[in-house]
Amino acid sequence: DKGVTKKFLQKERSEAFSEQTKIDCKSGHCYGCGIQRKEQFAEYASCYLPPSVQEKTSETEADTFSRPESVTKDISEAERIKIRIRYRKTEYARYLSHLDLIRIFERAARQAHVPVLYSQGFNPHPKLSFGPPLSLGFTSEAEYFDMEVDAAFEAEKIPQAINPFLPAGLHLEEIRVIETKVKALAAVINASEYEVDLDHISGSIQQFDLALNDLLRAEAIHVERRVKGKYKRVDIRPFIESISREQFKVKIKTRTIESRTVRISEILQQLFQDHSFDNAFVPVHRRSQMIHREGQEMTPLEILQQV
Repeated sequence: DKGVTKKFLQKERSEAFSEQTKIDCKSGHCYGCGIQRKEQFAEYASCYLPPSVQEKTSETEADTFSRPESVTKDISEAERIKIRIRYRKTEYARYLSHLDLIRIFERAARQAHVPVLYSQGFNPHPKLSFGPPLSLGFTSEAEYFDMEVDAAFEAEKIPQAINPFLPAGLHLEEIRVIETKVKALAAVINASEYEVDLDHISGSIQQFDLALNDLLRAEAIHVERRVKGKYKRVDIRPFIESISREQFKVKIKTRTIESRTVRISEILQQLFQDHSFDNAFVPVHRRSQMIHREGQEMTPLEILQQV
């Protein structure tokens, strides 16, 4: 029993059959479904309501709540601020998909009462813009996203406000205010560096070095990719900038060309194809994401000082 009353469900059913529309309760308009009456579910229900209305609410009282101001009106440029955030993704958070991350950050911002701005229209959504997604199972110390908030909120307080509401393995590290118009992160990040742990390989290091030298000397490296249900032959060599080994760590630097890049799994398959090795169990860590521009290489935070 999650606390939702039979009377509420009957009312919802009647309104559904009469084709009545409602404002999404995630926007702050509470209909008193009853879920917040159960203590074990309060943390999920109270995040939608401001602190002053987190008490038990009757259905008649619920109608007085309205949507957040950031959703109901278009906020001027002077009233908004855009920030760029670097965060890390480690431990069990490596198993969170990109869609999971978007939902988690949206929910954490609501719980922390950070006034994230919303888009206008029939289906408003928070103004969050993420960089290139990380493959499932990989860890990273250099993930980025942009967020728009009300200018009245102190931007430097965002990490300490949101971090307590994030699951283990996710942590906001750095922020920087975006003072001019910039392109989306996914459009400007064009280089990434990964670190692969070789502790799990069964073959010798000498065998690995031979495979690595053959890979780097190759003028073309063709792999099969499945695209829209069909297999396509792709040359991944242009997307590999460098590969080097230090002890049992392999550093791989990749580049993005015309919005296309190489998958780390494709490189690993080429390196370990002669070994009794399963790429699924290789720890892969993204150490950095960079932007190449006019002969310079900068992080998404550093480039904000150049614009």
